Amino acid sequence: MFSSKKMSVAKILALTAGLWTLVIFFCYAIDLPTGETGVPPAGNSIYIDSIDILLLESFPVQARVLIKGNLSDPCHKLNEPQVTKEGNAFLVRLTAAPPPPTTGCIMVLEPFEKNIALDIYGLSAGLYTVEVNGIGKTFELTSDNKLGN
Repeated sequence: MFSSKKMSVAKILALTAGLWTLVIFFCYAIDLPTGETGVPPAGNSIYIDSIDILLLESFPVQARVLIKGNLSDPCHKLNEPQVTKEGNAFLVRLTAAPPPPTTGCIMVLEPFEKNIALDIYGLSAGLYTVEVNGIGKTFELTSDNKLGN
C-alpha cells in the first residue's frame, strides 16, 4: 500500500450541469536524486554520471578530466567541450547535437566517456575546482606548475 507521505488524496466536489460529481485526484510525490548525478538541465540531452580529475606524474604537471555519462539516445552526438577558466575554477560545458527532426531513433541511453586536457601550466600552488555542467570536483597543486623561476 502507499504511504501517506508519498500520496495525498484530495476530494473535490464540483457542480457540473446541475449534478454533483465526485472527482478524486491522486498526487504522487517523486523524490528525484540530487547531488553529482541525475536529471540533466532543461534542454540538454546529457546525463553526467561521474567526473574524475587525473593529474599526470610529470613536471610540469598535466591534468585531464574524465567525464562518464549517457546521452539521451544514440542519435545525439557530443559537441566539442567548451572550457573556460575563472579564478581557480575550470568551467567545462558539455553539450550534444540533436539528430535531424525526421530521424527515427531508439529511445535508449547511449554511454559515453570524454577525456579533456586542462591547461594548468603556469598555475600557482593551491586548490582548483573543475565544474562540468554544474557538477564539481577539486584538485590540489602542491607546488607552482611552471619551469624555471
